[in-house]
Amino acid sequence: MRRFVILFLLPVLLLLWVRSAFFAVDQAEFAYLTRFGEPRGVFDGADDAGLHVKWPWPIESVTLIDRRLQVFDLPPVESLTRDLENRTVDRTLAVDAYVCWRIPDAKAVDRFVRTVGTPEQARRLLGPRVSGRLAAVISNMPLDDHVSVADEQAIEK
Repeated sequence: MRRFVILFLLPVLLLLWVRSAFFAVDQAEFAYLTRFGEPRGVFDGADDAGLHVKWPWPIESVTLIDRRLQVFDLPPVESLTRDLENRTVDRTLAVDAYVCWRIPDAKAVDRFVRTVGTPEQARRLLGPRVSGRLAAVISNMPLDDHVSVADEQAIEK
């Protein structure tokens, strides 16, 4: 059994560990390199795409972040509108919305990773904030500001 570990299992584990010393950067992503958790650099896929070498895990690690436009759908928000003249609730609106964002450059990658972390965490943070703000704005506007009906004469012009 001990001979099996030395002849087979140990070389396989060593090979997998050495394999973690290489990483590839695509043109559509940023690679955020850290050494023992401290930032060491950002590789921009527009300039530094390709295969790169780093110290194997756990010494250095890489986080890949998409540099393209990120889009995610928010859950539908139901909001009450107000009738400002009568000071009553007018109608309930269901609003579907989405959020678009992207990271513009290497400096922004460092700021993004330090403050937010990952795109998944950004979605968790942005979703409730945008939905809550959207509901607050909609509820303070009269229904006529949300929906308008143009008469036929205005359409013909």
